[in-house]
Amino acid sequence: MLHRLTGSMRCLPDFLVIGAQKSGTTSLADYLGRNPGVWFAPCKECNHFSGPQRPANAYRGFFPTRRRRRIMEERHGGPILLGEGTPYDLFHPRAAEAAFGLLPDARLLILLRNPIDRAHSHYRHCVRLGLETLSFEEALAAEGTRLEGEEERLRRDPRAVSDYHRHYSYVARGLYARQLERWLKWYPREQVQVTISEALFGNPEPALARIEEFLRLAPGDAGGLRQLNRGTVEEPFPDRIREGLRSVYREENRRLAEMLEVRLPWDDEGEHT
Repeated sequence: MLHRLTGSMRCLPDFLVIGAQKSGTTSLADYLGRNPGVWFAPCKECNHFSGPQRPANAYRGFFPTRRRRRIMEERHGGPILLGEGTPYDLFHPRAAEAAFGLLPDARLLILLRNPIDRAHSHYRHCVRLGLETLSFEEALAAEGTRLEGEEERLRRDPRAVSDYHRHYSYVARGLYARQLERWLKWYPREQVQVTISEALFGNPEPALARIEEFLRLAPGDAGGLRQLNRGTVEEPFPDRIREGLRSVYREENRRLAEMLEVRLPWDDEGEHT
């Protein structure tokens, strides 16, 4: 409460890690947090833009006062960038507009993972939390019914929340092109950097260097980087389910590759994790 009362004295973030969920955003925040020029909000996920509408001062409460920032910069001997990461933001239908309304100059970091593997990791996460009792195949079949009307309700009502939209969007969250388009409707392309998760974790040092360059950060110590929150390896799901998901994502992946002007590593469908 005290932080909210002092909101007018506090800073706003310079950059956001907006998703995608189960694509390595926790690891990215950890990597960037090692750079002495970065300060991350202490909350794991602030959920300001993808939660029920709250006053701007409530969001400012997550960040240091302007005086505190000056002290940090004096000790550091240079600028300090403030950031926070809420992976639900990329997927939420109102988050892009809400973020731009408060942070039009922010830089956006997006991690995108093979959407098939992301969907299965998301499912396993919900099972571990006790949120999902269906099999993976059953959950995929139920997704359309579970999500029916939820996105429109969230878009229409700034106070609305949806556990179904947040938790059971296994396939929908992997439709990356349409989510990226929603954010690019508000933010210019030069303020958005998309990193492929497989590239980051396959060779983290150069991928992190590109992110730091995008943020205009002096390079930090990239030694000993490892992926966090990596789920335990489980038996792969049936090939027929993977083939069905590959068909669902084929056109969306094609559009995404065109938007990013890259070849997506999961087009080759190599090793699965």
